[in-house]
Amino acid sequence: MRTIRLAMRDWAWLTPLALGEVDTTPLAQAGAELELERVQTLPGADADGRFELAEASLSRFVLDTAAATTTRYAVPFFAMQAFRSRCVLVRRDSGSRSAGDLAGGRVGLTGWHDSGNIWTRDALRHDGLDTDGVQWRVGQLTGGAKPYDRLGPGRDRTDVEEIEEGATLVDLLLAGDLDAVLTPFMPPQAYGPDAAIRPLYGSSAEPELAYYADRGYVPGIHILTAAPEVPVEIARAVVDVLVSSRAEWTHRRSRMLDEPALGADTAYQQQKRHLRPGWDAASLQMHRSMVEDFLELQVHDGIAASAPSIETLFTKTQDWK
Repeated sequence: MRTIRLAMRDWAWLTPLALGEVDTTPLAQAGAELELERVQTLPGADADGRFELAEASLSRFVLDTAAATTTRYAVPFFAMQAFRSRCVLVRRDSGSRSAGDLAGGRVGLTGWHDSGNIWTRDALRHDGLDTDGVQWRVGQLTGGAKPYDRLGPGRDRTDVEEIEEGATLVDLLLAGDLDAVLTPFMPPQAYGPDAAIRPLYGSSAEPELAYYADRGYVPGIHILTAAPEVPVEIARAVVDVLVSSRAEWTHRRSRMLDEPALGADTAYQQQKRHLRPGWDAASLQMHRSMVEDFLELQVHDGIAASAPSIETLFTKTQDWK
């Protein structure tokens, strides 16, 4: 029996798998057993030699593949898919209520070439912001963040600058030195009845659904990658198990719709009402246009000189329906 080491973020939908409540017959039939390691930091290119399969930043994987710093291949399973209009924060007293209100402003973000921020900039453009007129400031959201190259190819742009060492985006936003901040993970200052920071949109559902209506997909942010020696049938078996775990978790949540203290319209209900069945399927056919758009966005934002082909990324999984 071959042991497959899998590195994943600590997603709630992994709970059934972690508790041994998912049927792993597909793995057994492929002659494999799964060893799940939940990580706080994605391993990136250095997953080679450590993990047979690993969750990876889509942007980072594309850049590593183009630079030939990884030999891993993409598996069309997105561990993280989410709309990005919800990721824009402003001060509580800000007059900004939509993307167009940020025109010509100063906007902070945690990394220029991060997958999520690429999609958030696109969401803002879709909602009417000329992002070429924005002054971008890159740095840590709050104190104590792990250092890494947040500028990447953005250092070649005149409209992108790194904030001073020791400063944080939240502090600069509160001081009025920034007009907005992009972040998928909310800081403490965004919570509570007297929160000093609020989302740009009173409700992000409207711009998100407008984006979905035009594009036909939910943006993919983290993808699964496999080491070159991993047979496709084993990668597929692992994905089958992950899909089962996510389906079981979603089913359980659907039975607990009275769980939230406020609001009867849960995320589960919103998804069932507005998103087409299979929107998060492990399928290159389902996600091809989304990946192609993402590659073009990297070029648009000066992150990549040219877009690699889909075949370069999904070298062994192009026929996944």
